[in-house]
Amino acid sequence: ERNSKTTDLLVKLFDSITITNQGKNNSGVLSATSSSINKAQILGQASTVRIYSKECNNVKFSNEMNRLRVQGKTYEVCSASFGSGFVIDDNGHIVTNAHVADPNNLDSLIEGYSTDGTFEKDFLEDIMDYLVSEFDTATLAQTTEEDMIYFVTALITDLNKEGYITITNKDNEIYIQGETIFKNDPESGELLDKDKYFKANLIQSTPLTSYYESLLSDDTAITEVADLAVLQVEGDFNLPSIPINTTGFSIGQTIYVVGYPQIADDAELISSTQVLSSSVTKGSISSIKPNTNNTFDLVQIDAAIQGGNSGGPIIDEDGNVVAVATYSISSDSGNYNYGVSSKELLTFLANSSIKPQINPMRIELEKSLSYVSLSYYKRAQESLENILLTQPNLTVTLKPVVDLCQEKIDAGEDKTPLLDMNNRTLMIIVLIVLVALLVISLIFLIINIKKISEKKKELSKIPKLINQ
Repeated sequence: ERNSKTTDLLVKLFDSITITNQGKNNSGVLSATSSSINKAQILGQASTVRIYSKECNNVKFSNEMNRLRVQGKTYEVCSASFGSGFVIDDNGHIVTNAHVADPNNLDSLIEGYSTDGTFEKDFLEDIMDYLVSEFDTATLAQTTEEDMIYFVTALITDLNKEGYITITNKDNEIYIQGETIFKNDPESGELLDKDKYFKANLIQSTPLTSYYESLLSDDTAITEVADLAVLQVEGDFNLPSIPINTTGFSIGQTIYVVGYPQIADDAELISSTQVLSSSVTKGSISSIKPNTNNTFDLVQIDAAIQGGNSGGPIIDEDGNVVAVATYSISSDSGNYNYGVSSKELLTFLANSSIKPQINPMRIELEKSLSYVSLSYYKRAQESLENILLTQPNLTVTLKPVVDLCQEKIDAGEDKTPLLDMNNRTLMIIVLIVLVALLVISLIFLIINIKKISEKKKELSKIPKLINQ
């Protein structure tokens, strides 16, 4: 009412805050698909999953905030996000980042939304009243979107630090994408058709320092603790597990980052069904450095990491985890990204009483891919099709390999041996035949021994000639 132009400007700025976390479309995203078979890539993709996580908190404002709309009120504020993770055993355990599965409460408030819209209305109107009363029109007109975001973030952080805001966790829900693409309400972030996905429960996570508080303060750092969490999926969930590298790794070593970067899911570029498939970026280990308080190692890589990659595996050329993708630093000069080392991951899992294991599905998949490398295409195709019968979730990842096998078979390039000793049924038949031959041989031997014995007896009855 005091100044309609100023009010319109502020409303525009505040509206812009709600879209600051959305990635921009990028027509330069390249496909990670290749006509050749990369064993590490396929193994990594088969074990990597996409995660939806939603956290809701009760946010109570102090009664001391006199004459403000938020005074004494409690709001339900939720935040929802997507991330990546990977299977580590046959019990449905999935490793990811803590900031994906169990984010800091203050960060959830800053990035979140109220279930009924009242928090945004009350809080932003209080801020607008303050700004209009304290600053002249010319100053406000020069305020940028970044200035307003910084101001609101700093204000919420300070109010929480001074005890004017109390945040308590109310509810968490986590789902794993299966055969159906995640779909959520664009306004509320609420996941739709939840019965089509696998529900997961948080088993353990590292309590995190607030990302925003660390940006505003010199006293805290986001790498003081390992950003790790482990989930357990409900129901029949049996993807190939991914082994964790325990023998070490070195600078310059080739690595692959597997995950679900949201920027690569641009519907204008790719088929919606391909969103089911994780993306792979290739790079190398740039350095191995300790964290801020020298309690664990961070693995620096030059492969690209984007929003949505968080919690995904960084794997070596054998398809084993060397780190968990966690931090990304944007720079025009190159990629400077970090993952929590596999050594720290093993420590975290041990403290959570969870032992990673190579499950039968991983063993079968490794065997199938080895057949491809040997040009045993018929054998590989049969093995891969058997995997898909039990795990249709892997169709997008493995179907191209099955199709490649068929192309090679049609082209007459198959070298599968006629006698396939790796076929269990054939092995049983061969063993039965061998046993039968052995039994027959023993029978003939016994008969012959008996005949020889009888012959000796007959010879013994003939009178001996005595030389004189």
